[in-house]
Amino acid sequence: MEPVTFRPVADGEQAQALSLWQAVFGAPPGYFERYYQADADPSYREGDTFGAWQGDQLVSAVHLCRRPVVWDGDELLCGGIANVATLPEFRRRGLSRRLLEMAIAKMEREGFHYSLLGTGVPGHYAALGWELTHAPRAKVNLKADFPTAEADWQRLGTTDALPPLYAARPRPLQFVRAPSYFDGWVGWNWRGYPTYLSTRPGLGYLVLVVPEAENEIIFATEWRAIDAATERALLQAAAAEVLRRGRNQLGLEALPQHTGSDFLNSLGAVTTQQDKGSMARNLSLPDDRYRQLMQSYRTGEAVWWMADGF
Repeated sequence: MEPVTFRPVADGEQAQALSLWQAVFGAPPGYFERYYQADADPSYREGDTFGAWQGDQLVSAVHLCRRPVVWDGDELLCGGIANVATLPEFRRRGLSRRLLEMAIAKMEREGFHYSLLGTGVPGHYAALGWELTHAPRAKVNLKADFPTAEADWQRLGTTDALPPLYAARPRPLQFVRAPSYFDGWVGWNWRGYPTYLSTRPGLGYLVLVVPEAENEIIFATEWRAIDAATERALLQAAAAEVLRRGRNQLGLEALPQHTGSDFLNSLGAVTTQQDKGSMARNLSLPDDRYRQLMQSYRTGEAVWWMADGF
C-alpha cells in the first residue's frame, strides 16, 4: 500500500476536493463549488485546502476560509475551518488531525487572529485548542396580544439593498461582507430555505425562515437594526407573521442587539439554549483580548450568523 502524503490542494486539483466533500457529506448542487468561486468567496487563495493523498487519490481534506471581522473599529482576520472530510476506509488514522495542524500552522504564519468552526464532534477539535463558544439562542412562545408592527414580507430574492443596512451598526466581531460575498455566499445560504425578508429603508431588515411543516419552528435567522426602536419593530413584525401563519413559536438565531430581556418577555415566554457546536481558537491575540472575544460570543453580543457558516 502506498504511503499517505500531505500537501495543499492546487487549483487544478479542486475537482477532487469537490468530489470528496460530496461523497462524504452530500449537499445541494453548487454548495461546495462556492468555496472556489471568486464571486462567492473572494478571499480564497490557492493552497487554502489541505489534502492527504494516497498516490493520486485525495483521501482526506480540510478547507480554510478567510473571513475579515470588525471589532471595536479594528479589522481582524478569522480563519474558518470547513469541510473536514475523510473517506471511510481511511478514517481513524489521524489524517484530518494532521491536516488541521497544517491549517493552524498556516494561520499562525499568515497572522490570523483567531479561528472558528462548527461541528458535531467537539472533542476532535478540542484536542487541538478549539473551545466551545456556548453562544446563546432563544425561542419565544408568543402571546396573542403583544403590540404588533406592520411589515411587508417578500420571498427573498436579491440582496442588493442589504449591505449598507448590515454594516450600519456592526455587532462585535461582525463578518465583513463584500457585495459579491453577500449575494453569492450569504444569499445562497438563505435561498436554500423558504426565506422571507422584511426591510425598513435606511433602518434595518429581518430574514425569516418559514418551514412548510407546521410542526417546525419559524425562526429569525438574521436581523440588523440601526437602533432599539427598529429592532423592536422588526421582531414584533416577525412575531406577528408567525401568529398570522397559525403558529405560536418564534426562534431567534441570536439575542437582540439593542433590546434586552424585558422586550423579549413582552412577546411571550422565553427559553434560551446554547449552541453546542460552535468553537473558537486563539491564534495571535493577547490572552486577555481573546478572553474578551470568547465572552462576547458567550453572552450573545457577538454573533456568527448562520448565513456566514462554512
